[in-house]
Amino acid sequence: MRDFASIRNFAAPLDSAIYGIEPGAAANRLVLGMIKADTFGLGRFRLIESSEQGMLAEVERAYRNRKPIVSWDGIRIR
Repeated sequence: MRDFASIRNFAAPLDSAIYGIEPGAAANRLVLGMIKADTFGLGRFRLIESSEQGMLAEVERAYRNRKPIVSWDGIRIR
């Protein structure tokens, strides 16, 4: 996955989840807007808001288990 448009192609392995930082953060509002408007086909996804540490823990867990994950910090897709 290189951009938001490619995320929808991985809905099943991603469990239709995008991990964000800090509830209410501007980055999360952007993702929630895309989900609500079904931008890039993300309408079936859900945003899981957490602390930055929580998001990074999810990334680490997915990496260890060799599972795909989308986390968003407002700068890049990880």
